[in-house]
Amino acid sequence: MDTKTKTIKYENTELRKNLRELRIRTSLTQKDLAHKLGISVPGYSKIETGDTDVNLSRLCQIANVYELPLADLFINEADQKQYPESNLSYLNMLKHKLVQKEMEVSELQKKVIGLYEKLESVSVNGNVMVV
Repeated sequence: MDTKTKTIKYENTELRKNLRELRIRTSLTQKDLAHKLGISVPGYSKIETGDTDVNLSRLCQIANVYELPLADLFINEADQKQYPESNLSYLNMLKHKLVQKEMEVSELQKKVIGLYEKLESVSVNGNVMVV
């Protein structure tokens, strides 16, 4: 999947609140973060305020700046405080397994497509039929 073409629409304010909380908690300004991302300050501000759609690639960049898994951008500080560390470790393990399963599903989809293509060229009454 090309992450540069996937855009996250977030009418819900949770992601932008989380981005702002995370930035403030780490003592970064919008200028600091914009510089780290290689974008303008107004460009970053629009992400944080929800005035622009943000693509998955940009969210990955933001997560990398904070050295966090991408999924953690969607978890706010209050949620993190609500669960004990052991639960967070368990959730991180589940996130990791989910990513692995998504990769497995992707590989299986490729195999299904390959099998379907072979099926299309199966011989019919001894004649090879290419569709």
